Parts: sequence; structure tokens; C-alpha cells
Amino acid sequence: MQYALKVFEYEQQEKFRVIDRDGEPWFVLNEVCKQLGIANVSDAARRLDGDEKDDIDIVDVAGRKQKFIVSTSQAFIP
Repeated sequence: MQYALKVFEYEQQEKFRVIDRDGEPWFVLNEVCKQLGIANVSDAARRLDGDEKDDIDIVDVAGRKQKFIVSTSQAFIP
């Protein structure tokens, strides 16, 4: 499935990639974790319910695949 990837700029000039899924924004989980100071992205993903996260392939500028996205309702809850 193809999704539109956009960049969301946070108040402190931090940028997050956002996936539009059926009109709802979903954030790339490792970028959210970085902003919140969470080092273990896999552990953070395991703590989320199935409807709060999804895994899709997103290729970053270095060619690495990043998999997890998180719903807006869970994006900034430490």
C-alpha cells in the first residue's frame, strides 16, 4: 500500500516524517523516541497495542529501512 510521506516541523525546529493514513497522521516511531529521549525503539514498539502502531518499509536517506509508525494518539506520550 502506498502512503503520502510528509515532514512535520515541531516547535523546536525538530522535523518528523508523517504518514497520512485515511486522513490520520502517523509518525515514524524512531523519530518520536529520539525526541522523547527513548533509546530502545523496539522496546517502545512492544509496549504499544496493535492498533497504536504499524510496521511499514520507509527508506531513509542513507538507504536503511525503518519500519515502525505510531498513531497520533500515542506519538508524544512518554
